[in-house]
Amino acid sequence: MEKRNPLQIQIPEPCQQSWTEMKPAGNGRFCLSCSKTIVDFSTYTDEQLIGFFTDRKPGEVSGRFSNQQLGRPLTAARR
Repeated sequence: MEKRNPLQIQIPEPCQQSWTEMKPAGNGRFCLSCSKTIVDFSTYTDEQLIGFFTDRKPGEVSGRFSNQQLGRPLTAARR
């Protein structure tokens, strides 16, 4: 069985636009500067983040995160 590296969320070039000035859209807000919908992940648990990003490629999704979610390995509850 292949061992996977733990998922870490890093944002090398964060958008400088104000979240509150973006237009509400679906499960986030639309940034006119980036022309992307920014998903609000700030209340997601580690397990929810792992589930969301497991089958996605880096850069495929733009999101808003809390500082506590960034730059550390995400952990899922053991079953």
